[in-house]
Amino acid sequence: MDNALASMKVGEDEIDQVMLVGGGAQLFTIINHLRKRFGEGRVVLADNPEEIVAKGLGLEYGAAMEKIEPNILFTAGVVETVPEPAQGESCWKLIGADGKPVLLAAGVTKVGRGEGNDLCLEDVKVSRLHAELRVT
Repeated sequence: MDNALASMKVGEDEIDQVMLVGGGAQLFTIINHLRKRFGEGRVVLADNPEEIVAKGLGLEYGAAMEKIEPNILFTAGVVETVPEPAQGESCWKLIGADGKPVLLAAGVTKVGRGEGNDLCLEDVKVSRLHAELRVT
C-alpha cells in the first residue's frame, strides 16, 4: 500500500474515504487492516461490492465511447489463438471454445461459464463471475 500511495504521490492524510469494492473487500482481515490504518469512519464497504467493479467498468467504457471504436474480444473456453478483427470491423464478439468468433446480436439474454451454468441476465445469481451483456 505504501508503494501504491507513493507512486500516485498521495499522502494518507489526503484520503477522505476508502471505498472497498470487489470480492476481497468482504475479507475481515482487509477491512480491519484498512480501518486501523485510515480510521474506522473513513473505510466504507460498498453495497454489492462484487458488482461495483463491473458497473464502474461499464461507466468508464460508456464515457469513452466517443473516443474509441468498440472492438473487444471476450474469450470463452480455452483457445490458443484469438482471431484478429477484420479491417474496419467494429463489433463485440464472443470467442467460442472452438476458437471461432460468435457475433453477439440482439436477443442475447444469457451469460455463463459453460453448459448448465448459463444464467438469465435478470437472474439475481449473476455475480462477479459473470459479465452482463445487453445488446440492442
